[in-house]
Amino acid sequence: MHILLQATLAAAALTLAAPAVAQITFYEHEGFRGSVHTTRGALDNFAGWDFNDRASSVVVDKGRWEVCEGVGFNGRCAVLRPGAYDRLSTMGLNDRLSSARPAPTRASYENEASPPMRRPDYAYRQRPSERLFEVPVTSVRAVLGAPEQRCWVEHQPEQRGGSSAGRGVLGHQIGRSVVRRCEQVRNDTPAFWEVSYAFRGRAHRIQMNEPPGRTVTVNRAGEPRM
Repeated sequence: MHILLQATLAAAALTLAAPAVAQITFYEHEGFRGSVHTTRGALDNFAGWDFNDRASSVVVDKGRWEVCEGVGFNGRCAVLRPGAYDRLSTMGLNDRLSSARPAPTRASYENEASPPMRRPDYAYRQRPSERLFEVPVTSVRAVLGAPEQRCWVEHQPEQRGGSSAGRGVLGHQIGRSVVRRCEQVRNDTPAFWEVSYAFRGRAHRIQMNEPPGRTVTVNRAGEPRM
């Protein structure tokens, strides 16, 4: 009876040490773009996804995760905390991952990766199995000046590059941030770009940290996707 009790307590301790719920999403390209694969449990070989050595960015939604170069959690590994890792190349793991598993949250690791993005912009990343659409940009305003003195000038969408996929989205349906046009020509670097588009009969407006292309990428709700 004493031995059985010890075994039961040990199993309970392991359960508490491991994350109750864990989830991680891998993206084919940097910046949370391309093919998407999500798992909530250990995966010892990405071949089941046809995704060995193809991940370039990661979002850890819940728990800590150990990601490894080799199948079966072998080779060089790194432990990732909750957050967004937009470039696995910064830790030398771009296009090199082959397995992943949840890691106990209370343990300390010598191979823990650098902290994730301080200002995550992955709210606009593509979700697994999410259908995307390319929508024409209808207007662009370059917003100039300090917050208390801002004005705008009309800006033509860039002809090169086509879609705005991958460009930073600062906000969606944010309303007009400025109400006056610049009274004189200014050479200031824009603080941001206000971009308008229409999708399924509804007008949308977003702020971007780069000038858009001729189209923006959205989901079925009209929300921007990077």
